[in-house]
Amino acid sequence: MNFTGFVNFQVSFLDQAYMFPKVKNAMFRVGIFSVVIIIIALIGISSTASHNVTAVVTPIVTLDKNVYTWTDRVNISVNAPDQNLDPNKIDTINVTVSTRGNSISPYKLVETGVNTGVFSGFVTLTGSSTLKGSMGVDGKGKNPTGAGPSGVGPTDGLLPADDSDGISVTFQITQSNSVSGSALIRWNLGQVTWLSPTPSTRVLKIIDPDMNLNPSAVDSFLTPVFSNSDLAGITINMTETGPDTGIFRGQVHFTNLTSSGNRLHLSGGNNNVTGDYTDRTLPAPYTTSDQIVINANTSINNGNTFGPPIIITLDKNAYTWTDRVGITITAPSLNLDPNKIETIGNNALAKITVSTRGNTIFPYKLVETGPNTGIFTGHVTLTGNPNILGLGGVDGAGTQPTGAGPTGSGPRDGLLPAQNIDGITVTIQTPKQTVTGTAPIAWNIGQDTWLQSSYPATGQGICRIVDHDVNLGQLTIDKLIVNMWSTTDSGGIRLSLNETGRSTGVFQGPVFFTSLASHGNHLQVNHGDTVTCEYKDRTLPPPYTPADQLRKLATTSIK
Repeated sequence: MNFTGFVNFQVSFLDQAYMFPKVKNAMFRVGIFSVVIIIIALIGISSTASHNVTAVVTPIVTLDKNVYTWTDRVNISVNAPDQNLDPNKIDTINVTVSTRGNSISPYKLVETGVNTGVFSGFVTLTGSSTLKGSMGVDGKGKNPTGAGPSGVGPTDGLLPADDSDGISVTFQITQSNSVSGSALIRWNLGQVTWLSPTPSTRVLKIIDPDMNLNPSAVDSFLTPVFSNSDLAGITINMTETGPDTGIFRGQVHFTNLTSSGNRLHLSGGNNNVTGDYTDRTLPAPYTTSDQIVINANTSINNGNTFGPPIIITLDKNAYTWTDRVGITITAPSLNLDPNKIETIGNNALAKITVSTRGNTIFPYKLVETGPNTGIFTGHVTLTGNPNILGLGGVDGAGTQPTGAGPTGSGPRDGLLPAQNIDGITVTIQTPKQTVTGTAPIAWNIGQDTWLQSSYPATGQGICRIVDHDVNLGQLTIDKLIVNMWSTTDSGGIRLSLNETGRSTGVFQGPVFFTSLASHGNHLQVNHGDTVTCEYKDRTLPPPYTPADQLRKLATTSIK
């Protein structure tokens, strides 16, 4: 370390003899005097240095959040006064910015102003384009870009990140000394609420930073809204309130007419309105394949009622995603000619709409059951969605529903896609009134049974599976596969079960018991064995998700 300074001092004396009275040699006295002067000088310099040396300040790396989501903007600040090399200029420093498996180095930060010693910049996390697969974060294929790692700084950095990740920023002070700052990267659980700006409108509010896929733009996604008057409801666009907010809003208007756009039909009296948000970016302990439905409810009282009544009746209280939906409309006021079989639904007198969430057939014709009955009937067929279960399908072997439609004009040719959690609504609109009939659509848990509690060792047994979710074709005989084993043969066989008829959702098939080696539909058994029939149900209702499956086991004994 170099010191620059000077020492001023004075030594006053009347006679050197007073300072060194015992020393007679003048040269010796001068030599000692010189040493004293040197010591005094060194003490003075040391004192000056101790008051003028500036202590080294350890830089501090700061991130603007403790926890980020996978597509956040990360603001970086480094307080490093020693790197303020020129008090008259804006200096720069280099850091390394990393997520797990991705890094940008060097990445330049810029001093916030002349002579501040504080350096700043930001990087943008870009998520992963493959983590959520083909369904994406919205169920329709939307994914973040996953761009990078790229950028030189201070604001162009792009850095991929996963759902459970971390980010760190490191500043290398010397070759052997560095400082860093870090934070977690995690998905969040969404929040859903209703706002009430006016009596005839509501605003659905969803907070989910994980859906803010582009911090520099306003993001959006679709979500269903429905009422107890119209379970098919509408699909509204949820728009982010600004770039990088992660807060989304969508407005719903209420109407006495048929639901369309962002207008939801309400019947007279009290109506319960539900906004559904399927959160597919969930924090631990959920996995990346999990999803949950979060909803919010609001009540609307619609005092408008009309008559004479038109009654819409559906043939079931609830359906599965590939059911046939029988429709009956009782409307004596639309029976205009007692001598003819009339139609309704596709003319100015009455228009009929048939909808699931996101899919609609309009207009749809129904036919009178006979002259002068005033009762009009028809049906539509739900066709499921081939994308929900992925490559494994309903049976693990790739079998899928068609997802055909929406097509058809009525009264029996309608094809309408449906989801695992959905609703179907039939709406008739006349010049005087609008009436709806509605029912939920949901998957079911299958049932696995043997027709008998025991069988002879050389007889045949029948295992029965009841699962309407696997009845994929209304006009065909469907099949499914079960695993079967015995105490004697724990490896067992795979057995194909046939639907007992078209659209029954009941599957059964014989297994032949034998003392020989198992093969085909023959299973090796001995007296006293327990035989197990295993069905893997891949179409499960909430709280299960489409990624889940449930093993259903049924046993019988061998006499």
